[in-house]
Amino acid sequence: SALARANADDIKKTVEAFSGDTQQQIQILALGSEIHVRKKRHITLIEAINEAKSAIDVAKYFGITDISVGLEDATRAGDAYLHDLIMACIEAGAQTIVIPDTVGAMIPEEIYLLIDKVRQWVGPTIK
Repeated sequence: SALARANADDIKKTVEAFSGDTQQQIQILALGSEIHVRKKRHITLIEAINEAKSAIDVAKYFGITDISVGLEDATRAGDAYLHDLIMACIEAGAQTIVIPDTVGAMIPEEIYLLIDKVRQWVGPTIK
């Protein structure tokens, strides 16, 4: 498994690093909060969602079938954006969604509630 930013060059280099391994998983790092979208990257929420979907498409193009998406700073996201991003990633082909607490914004009980909410959104087939 390898982590790549949500851009074609990083994904291509990651696939090259796998060097023919038969079990390949890529985790695509997506912008998981409005704060990172607006302040770090200076793009719109729609552009961030489209960037994640495009990155998943690139990974599939290179033959990766086990695709994980790590949502950077997800614990500071609003529900609407987080929901839309997660559902778009799943529709695009992600099988695993990772919810990191990038900056330590939540206590364990809050993380539990967030993960429970996400589980309700995605259903039992998504890891």
